[in-house]
Amino acid sequence: MEYWISEGFGNRVMHELATKGTKVNTHKHDFPHLFICPQGSALVTQKRDGVVSDSRIIGRQSGQYFVDIPAGMEHEMESLEDGTIGMCSFAHRVPQALQERVGLGDTEKHREFDALMKRVIELGNELHGDIVQQYNGWVVAHG
Repeated sequence: MEYWISEGFGNRVMHELATKGTKVNTHKHDFPHLFICPQGSALVTQKRDGVVSDSRIIGRQSGQYFVDIPAGMEHEMESLEDGTIGMCSFAHRVPQALQERVGLGDTEKHREFDALMKRVIELGNELHGDIVQQYNGWVVAHG
């Protein structure tokens, strides 16, 4: 995975869409984000409880280069042409690299880390509103 991170903001570059027909599995996140397709085209499908609520082509083929994906919205992408690049842009308070490590182990130290991260997220939400990024979805979508 490739990320561009700045203070409070991040982009995840999705090189896996570079081959026509490649799909990013249905997943969701606990934070809103934009899916941007600056090169090529992708079909972006959003679902609520497994039912399609929106499906549109983003990128060169449509001339619409981004779509807003609300927090908690199930979504998936499919590359419609070779050379497609997608990006997920999101605001966050907790660094993505730490979030990706939540739930990755079953030792006492892992459980302690997971509990601390959960508390950091709760405190961030209390202090700054619901803009704290929470991990949930990247591994499902991207292996």
